[in-house]
Amino acid sequence: MPTRVELVQIDGDTIRLHVPEWVPRFEFVECSRAENRLYLILKDLETVGLDQPQGIVVIATRKSDGSFATILWHTTYPYIWKHLQPVKD
Repeated sequence: MPTRVELVQIDGDTIRLHVPEWVPRFEFVECSRAENRLYLILKDLETVGLDQPQGIVVIATRKSDGSFATILWHTTYPYIWKHLQPVKD
């Protein structure tokens, strides 16, 4: 499957994330790393003009070259977006 590479900053490190080519443009909202996995919450930029944008939940696994490959990509319903945003103090 053809992929493209996106860069994400986590704890001062720049990480290469391989996503399928067909994935819409997105913005990183929250990222965390545990062992050889990345857990990401993204905002689908192609739905920003709607009443509520869609959120995207991603799990990626580390490849032998140190980059990460998406193994799960799930677009959420728009009403879930408010629950995916980081809590503000």
